[in-house]
Amino acid sequence: MKPGQRFFCQNCHSQSIAKLERRLDGFTVVEEYLTCAFCHVRISDESSNPSDKPENAPSSTKPSLSALESLLGSSKPSMGKTEASILDELHTAARHFCRDCKQYVKHPFGGRCSLTGKEMEPMDDCPRFEKRETPSKPSANKE
Repeated sequence: MKPGQRFFCQNCHSQSIAKLERRLDGFTVVEEYLTCAFCHVRISDESSNPSDKPENAPSSTKPSLSALESLLGSSKPSMGKTEASILDELHTAARHFCRDCKQYVKHPFGGRCSLTGKEMEPMDDCPRFEKRETPSKPSANKE
C-alpha cells in the first residue's frame, strides 16, 4: 500500500486514506509506517488487498511521472522563444516611466509633472513622455 491510497479501515469501519508517519530519533528517521488518516491506527501489510499488486505486473525502473507531467504530457514545455531572448527583449524595450521623463519634478513629499501640474508616482506613465537627457558625469581628473 502507498501513502494517499484509499482503503477500508477495519478499526474505524470507514473508507480512509493511508497516511505516512515517521518515527524520529532526534533528527534521524528510525521508522516509516502507514496509518489510517482518521483514527491514526497503524496499518499492517496484511490488510492491503492482494489485488492491489498483481504478481505478474512488470516492475518499472523509470520514476513515475508527477500528476502535472502526466496531465501536460511532457516534462518540459517547448516554447518558441528561449528565456534568454525574452529577457533581452525586456531589457531593451522602451520604458516610459515618469521618473525618466524630462517633465517629472522630484520632491521629497511627492513628484509632480510640470506639464499637467498633477502629483505623479515615479512608476506612472503617460503618452506625453519626453526622455530626460542624462547629464554627462564630470571626469575625476581635473587639471
